[in-house]
Amino acid sequence: MCGNASQFQGDGLDLVPGTYRALGNDGMHFDAAINDGDNFYYPDDVPRSNALADALHDASDHLPVVVDYVVSCPADLDLDGDVGIVDFLALLGAWGTDPGGPPDLDGDGDVGITDFLELLANWGPCS
Repeated sequence: MCGNASQFQGDGLDLVPGTYRALGNDGMHFDAAINDGDNFYYPDDVPRSNALADALHDASDHLPVVVDYVVSCPADLDLDGDVGIVDFLALLGAWGTDPGGPPDLDGDGDVGITDFLELLANWGPCS
């Protein structure tokens, strides 16, 4: 994952505990090809698991690592560790739209006054 230093120091993105995993690794293929026999990465969908294992086996000798992150300061739209003028300008640029995420900070499907108030309430360094 690429990013700036503040994203990985508790001021931007925080790792969700227990989500770090190797995509396609079902824990049953140690010292064996990931597509050797059935794969159970998706426990309720073995054909999907097998298709994923085949694709990963054919594409690389390494499994991609997957992790979930949560934005620790949602009003910090540029992820610089501070809610400021750049974040305000990003919100203003999306005013009246439905971006499907930030800067729709209240999640109502529209960037508007309540999002602006949320941004103002978090103005300054992220804590």
